[in-house]
Parts: sequence; C-alpha cells; structure tokens
Amino acid sequence: MSNEDCQYIFNDCVLNARRFAIHKINEITGETHLFKELKNVVISTSCICLLTFTAVDADEAGADDADVVTFQAMVEFPLLPSFGWHELLHWRIIETA
Repeated sequence: MSNEDCQYIFNDCVLNARRFAIHKINEITGETHLFKELKNVVISTSCICLLTFTAVDADEAGADDADVVTFQAMVEFPLLPSFGWHELLHWRIIETA
C-alpha cells in the first residue's frame, strides 16, 4: 500500500468516525449536536480511532453564549483492504465521555 493510499484511508477513517460518533452521541443524549472542531485524532495499529472534538447544541448554534461540549469517542473498525474499504467497514462506539 502506498503512502497516498494510507493517507486516503486515514482521512476516510477520520471523516466516517466523526460522522458516526456525532450520530451516536446525538442518539445517546437525545439532543442534536453540531460538530465544531476536531481537536485530536489518534489511530492505533489495532484499528482503533480515538477522536476528541467539540460540538455545540444545535438549538444554541447561533447564540454567542452557546455551550460548547467536548466529546471523546473511541471507534473500532476492521481494516480489510483486500476486501474493499467501504463495503466492509463496521463502526461501533466503545465509549463516549
């Protein structure tokens, strides 16, 4: 796998992990949060993506005093490049804080 392929997989992973984490956090909290800023991403060799990002409640998004919440989500996925990245990518939230 080339460096370019690895970078594409990394970027794709982060994008999808962020989307999934926001979706699950909204589901768990019963509130709608909007992604604000990705603060940190760590992907380990065991295919675990740890995201730390900030979000804001959608109802307060335009307000100057909107509460910004920091979430940490750990997403585990199988890395099976020989079977097609998009078709067999399964996400699950391990922990949100």
